[in-house]
Amino acid sequence: MNISIGSNIKAARKKIGMTQEELASQLGVTAQAVSRWESEAGLPDISMVVPLATILSVSTDTLFGLAAHSYDSLQILNIKNNMDAMFDGLRKAESSLEICQYLQTEVLNAPANYDILCLYVERTANLSRYVRSSKECQEQWPHIKNNAIKYGLQIIRFSSDSALIERAHFAMAWIYMHEKDYVSAREHIDTLPSVSSNRLQESILAQLALCEKGIDGEQEVLRKNLMNFVCAINKEFVYAMESFRTRLPYEEALSFGEWSLHIMDAFCENPDMISSCRGFTRDIYKYMMGACLGAGKYEDAANLYHELEAKMDMHFKHYQIVLSDEFEMQKYDANILRYITAYTPEFIETKKNEILHQLREWYGEEVFARFESLL
Repeated sequence: MNISIGSNIKAARKKIGMTQEELASQLGVTAQAVSRWESEAGLPDISMVVPLATILSVSTDTLFGLAAHSYDSLQILNIKNNMDAMFDGLRKAESSLEICQYLQTEVLNAPANYDILCLYVERTANLSRYVRSSKECQEQWPHIKNNAIKYGLQIIRFSSDSALIERAHFAMAWIYMHEKDYVSAREHIDTLPSVSSNRLQESILAQLALCEKGIDGEQEVLRKNLMNFVCAINKEFVYAMESFRTRLPYEEALSFGEWSLHIMDAFCENPDMISSCRGFTRDIYKYMMGACLGAGKYEDAANLYHELEAKMDMHFKHYQIVLSDEFEMQKYDANILRYITAYTPEFIETKKNEILHQLREWYGEEVFARFESLL
């Protein structure tokens, strides 16, 4: 792609009557650097793109000579599909690293696209969970982490999209937490909205829809609100079970997991909520099976595995109904439909194998063999 960014910088600078020295001073670079950019002898660092656009009062698309539609939802969806294809649940560290490297290329191709920058920050947060288990990840981590922090700060400082800003704060909190920089982690966490106020958008949006569009409008917004609330509650269950598996007595961890699943089952009595429970259900079962194996409860672990198989089969049958009914499909956005479409028998087997692989890694061959013999 041939980007005439230099001439665009020059044209925008002259349009507002700014000298190279004045622009350089505001950016914190030398006038020679600006001169090199404008003469096409060099390109500004990616971290300069948004500040340049802001100072010159132009969009980043204008700065790069690109039409706004160059960055559409289809491009992001294609990137997400590529990421899904690259992820291997049996090689989590390695495939997470490959995804970050792939996204770095996408960032370089579209340095002003905050959606792609945010994906990079989020996948770096995911990679931070596996760094210590892979020498290759450890070697690449400082560079990837520093880029993620730089991109995250760009989003926070210059994006006008509040959802992207929240996603960046959330991901950066995970990065700093895994780096044991708890002060920085808390600074990002403190910016995120909290349910403690009980004054969230969702608390009133359905009533606004009722006033504007009547009962049908309220029902549509309520369904979306409940899906979001269900995801938030389920995420809390999973985060807790991840630590309860090894840090609480077996009976206490299992009791919490059973309670979590009971609530998820209640959610799923409304079929619209199944998509908000599916992946969380797998994780709860995985951690419960782990707690059982850690306590030597092999038959209990096997029974849980068979329960999970039945749940996954139920999810698959429900999704076949959704995909065969245009009205049902319209209930979901493109991102959720992507996951529904991907929920095939092959996908189910892959996820089951990932769970078994994880259990084997946690407890070793001898324990796993006794468990596997009961399946």
